[in-house]
Amino acid sequence: MNKHVKVVAGVLALTLVFSGGIAIGRADIDVTAPVTASAYKSYTYGDFDYVIDGEEIRIVACNRDVKDAVIPAEIDGMPVTFIASDAFANRTNLESVTIPDSVVTIAGEAFKGCTALKSVNIPDSVLYIIPRTFMGCTSLETVTFGEHLMQIGESAFSGCTALTSVVIPDSVTSISDMSFAYCTNLADVTIPETLTKFGDLAFEDTAWLKAKQEENPLVTVNNVIIDTSSCTGDVVIPDGITAITGTGFGLSSVTSVTIPDSVTDIDKMAFYGCKRLREITIPENVTYIGEAAFTECENLKLITIMNPDCVIDDDYRTLEYGIINAPENSTAQDYAEKYNRTFIKLGDVIPEIPVTPVTPKKGDVNEDGYINPIDASIILNYYAYSSTTDDNPVMTIDEFMNSDLF
Repeated sequence: MNKHVKVVAGVLALTLVFSGGIAIGRADIDVTAPVTASAYKSYTYGDFDYVIDGEEIRIVACNRDVKDAVIPAEIDGMPVTFIASDAFANRTNLESVTIPDSVVTIAGEAFKGCTALKSVNIPDSVLYIIPRTFMGCTSLETVTFGEHLMQIGESAFSGCTALTSVVIPDSVTSISDMSFAYCTNLADVTIPETLTKFGDLAFEDTAWLKAKQEENPLVTVNNVIIDTSSCTGDVVIPDGITAITGTGFGLSSVTSVTIPDSVTDIDKMAFYGCKRLREITIPENVTYIGEAAFTECENLKLITIMNPDCVIDDDYRTLEYGIINAPENSTAQDYAEKYNRTFIKLGDVIPEIPVTPVTPKKGDVNEDGYINPIDASIILNYYAYSSTTDDNPVMTIDEFMNSDLF
């Protein structure tokens, strides 16, 4: 065996930072604590640097020139169980990697920026894909997930622009913020019925999401709203929807939203930046309102919360604007008193609320307070209409937006 001590330089501390406290591969590992050692020594085995942690091996680095990396299942009779953060990061020559079933944890950013990596097979032994693990792997065309995978972490595959399809196994119950964001060519996504937790912008700027938006601006998966960024005006959520995920309505141009009794969860940032939203009623079956759910809704004047026991995330941004109208001695009243919000008991007279118009910026076609791709889409659609129509005179862009043509 080609093994020698490479570094003996005092203390080598391996501190692994995991966004959102996501668990890692094995139940007996404390994922909230940093992994440290008083006297780790780094060794070399073939193309890999590793450390010994008890009776297990952790891969901490790989030769930068390696093209096809085959990670050993064991070294000196000890199993290789862990691929450390940055172990393969930015290895631009790396085209393939073989990960053995002995590996239970692939740490965050382990393969980040491996721009030549074309495919990866996640073994069944890995239960969680940690945040940013394969972020920016722009040549990654295929990824195969293990049958026991439970969660895909934040930005795990963000920016993998060559990825065209993914099959998420039945074992997965949640994917995190921006897990597949900016995978621009990702057009085919197989999602199991078990998957009901979607993070913010999980599929942002993917071909799959754009196709869904064209079918219906109210994009739902497994009775969960995951995107309404292209919605405008008054929106009625259909009965049967159970949750509104993070940024589900974020940055959209909705003016009102009717929430059915079937909804139980309004996740973090669900209505982030809805600047045209003025009033909303949250029905009694809603048991949870997540962090910053209504942040930057600066024209929201009234929010009615029917459930006296609704759990409201303890953050000043959760209900950032508007009068809070709810039952007396409710969690909503407690929140209002803590964060100095105006509270009116349910059933009492609501004062007349003056309309504060949104002042549009140049280029803000839908007057939602933002200049973004939605405005560009409206302009392009209007230009296509006005340059091909025989109507005389051509309707204005405002008339076009309110017509059946848009």
